[in-house]
Amino acid sequence: MKSIIIYLLSALTLSLKSNAQSIIKCDNNTSYWLITDNSINYTVKLYGDIAKSKMPDIINIEDKALQYIVLDKIHFIEKNGDSNDTSILSNYIAGETKYLLNKFPKPFDVEMQISTLPSGRHFLLWWYKLPEGSSKEVIAQIFVNVIIGDILFGLGSPQFIDDDIKLIKDFLIDTIDSLSIVKNKNSICDK
Repeated sequence: MKSIIIYLLSALTLSLKSNAQSIIKCDNNTSYWLITDNSINYTVKLYGDIAKSKMPDIINIEDKALQYIVLDKIHFIEKNGDSNDTSILSNYIAGETKYLLNKFPKPFDVEMQISTLPSGRHFLLWWYKLPEGSSKEVIAQIFVNVIIGDILFGLGSPQFIDDDIKLIKDFLIDTIDSLSIVKNKNSICDK
């Protein structure tokens, strides 16, 4: 299955927290991915055929693999620096880019954009092409990150050979825009 190619997604995190996750199916087409971090429950809304993978932080949606990360944002706030969401996201991508530049042969480019979701939350969309010969199936990795409370939350998906990168970007942005914190797990489908 395609999800086994996601090894790079899981390698790109600093201070990855240990989380539990499950899928809450509300009707034939709508589900929520419930991700619990300590006592906080995060959800993202998903549509289509969903299957869990062997890795707890990855699921398969239709023909896409989707991974999440949950990081403490404090790791990305510079001492005496700006602590707004845009600065935190910029610091995060600077660290990830440095890591990737050391991991892959040159030339290697990470592309990114910081923008605002329809919900008003700032997001960081970033992606890179894998160096030739790195994978027979995956040509790029795409990620989106937001700040929610004290957390830097992210979703990622690979671009397989036959995939349109714009569709993956749109999918990630739409999915992260549905991110919310829920206090009562039993009310998830009532949204």
